[in-house]
Amino acid sequence: MILGADYCPWCRKFEKKTLQSALIKPILDKDFVVLIVDKKYDIKTLPSKYRTQFTPKVFFIDARNENILFETAGYVKRKEFAKSLDKAQNLYRAVQ
Repeated sequence: MILGADYCPWCRKFEKKTLQSALIKPILDKDFVVLIVDKKYDIKTLPSKYRTQFTPKVFFIDARNENILFETAGYVKRKEFAKSLDKAQNLYRAVQ
């Protein structure tokens, strides 16, 4: 789950430069369920463990139990985010 805000320039940059990149988009489309949540409008409906002051914030969540496997904060470049995706997949496999 990606927590961003429409007023956050780093969130927009992360969405455009990282999430939509040729390196990241195919991985997300194949292996992840991506939910982008706007903090300004949706924060009150989220469980408290997902509320934060920092954006963008990415939570890698185990869908079976809603536990957070790990998280990233701030703008993350493509190559670094690809490492985060690998880490998320490895952590998910480890808890199965």
